[in-house]
Amino acid sequence: MKVNISLTSYSIIAFKLTNYQLKYLQIIKSQSMKKLFLILVILMFISNLYSQTATYKDVLANNKGIYETYLSYANQSFKVGDTLTIGEPYRNNNYFYLFQYYIKTTFPLTTSSIGASVVIKKMEINNNSLIVYTSKPRKDIYGLCIINFEEAIKQGEIKSSFLTSDDALKLLKTEKEKLELGVITLEQYDVKKAELMKYMK
Repeated sequence: MKVNISLTSYSIIAFKLTNYQLKYLQIIKSQSMKKLFLILVILMFISNLYSQTATYKDVLANNKGIYETYLSYANQSFKVGDTLTIGEPYRNNNYFYLFQYYIKTTFPLTTSSIGASVVIKKMEINNNSLIVYTSKPRKDIYGLCIINFEEAIKQGEIKSSFLTSDDALKLLKTEKEKLELGVITLEQYDVKKAELMKYMK
């Protein structure tokens, strides 16, 4: 009888231990699922933060984040690793959109950098602007921070193979004069006008 009791007791204890183990395993599983869920959320956040491509509409909507590629207002594509050429200062021999940059501090960029090439290192949208960070030009000490990339292109501080709005307007006026002088036909003018209108704001 004593043996039967002890065996029964042992069976009950063993059963209880098994239940505890199961509960423990369920807790571990639950914690693992929570960790997995947290990791997935973090990965999704990072994925959104480092989105692949931004457009001019993203800039207007202030879709903050770091991007690998940017499609400009004029549909020109820029990506990390691309080379840019520095143009002339927008105002009074002073760059308005381009600065030397080091640890959240900006320094003026000199006109000795005109024509220099720099490489895009990082692009981010913040405060309704595309901010571009580049390698350092020529003998300058620090890399560049372009505080408003679209305006830097528009005002000629960054050279672009694409036309600015003002350039497109000048060309359109020239084409209009050619039409009035009979140098080109109306059809030719309409084709040229359609090409130039996409660059005009």
